[in-house]
Order: sequence, then structure tokens, then C-alpha cells
Amino acid sequence: MGVAYSETGDIVLRIREAARRAGVRFLWYSPTPLCMFNPIAHGLGNKGCAACDGLLSVSPSGDVLPCSSFDKGVGNLLTDDFRSVWWSERAEYYKQKRYAHALCRDCPDFVFCDGACPLYWDTRGHDELLAACQ
Repeated sequence: MGVAYSETGDIVLRIREAARRAGVRFLWYSPTPLCMFNPIAHGLGNKGCAACDGLLSVSPSGDVLPCSSFDKGVGNLLTDDFRSVWWSERAEYYKQKRYAHALCRDCPDFVFCDGACPLYWDTRGHDELLAACQ
């Protein structure tokens, strides 16, 4: 199932240090909930979810994907014009961060992490988030 958000910080910091020692520039891209790992505090910059909000991918079949990790699109450029895809209800769901858990939406740091990755929560559920916020 991959690395849990609660384990991410330690792993990222160890990899960053190994990269520094090897003379390799380290870039961290994946969004994380700030309540579990704050990349800003570690000099890694803001890592909020950019799905349909500064980031889009187009599949070979014309599907507009919220980001390259998604397999389901928000529309198709072979059958719809870009404006109708971009302003579709499905695209707005991601742009407006409606996927985010209520705990995230009520958090003062929500503006930074956007509730992290919706695919992560779809796969793993929210137990980890609930435990972190208690």
C-alpha cells in the first residue's frame, strides 16, 4: 500500500540528507497533510494538492486527468471543448478541494496542504488523519 503519511517525514528527511551527502539536488513534490509532516518547516516548500489547480494531464485517449496519478478523467478533449471540461462539476470538485475531510477543511493550515492527496485518502481511508488530529 505504500508509505503512510505518518511515516513520510522521517523518510523524506533521511533521503534529503543522503542526497545532500551525494551531491544530488533533492526535490520533494508530493502533497502531505501538514498535521503529519510539514515540508515548509523543513525548507522543502509548500506541497498542496494541485489536481485541476495548476496541474492537468491529458491521456493519449484525450481524457483530462486531474493529475498524472489519476486514471479517471474530468472530461475528454476529443469529445468536449476545453472550457466545458475545465468548468465541469467534476473539475470543480478538485479545484475547490471538495474531496478534503472536514477536519482538513476546518484546519488553519488547509490553505497550504489542501487536505493532501485525494487518491491517498481514497486508498487508505481517514483513520490515520483522525489519529493525528486527536
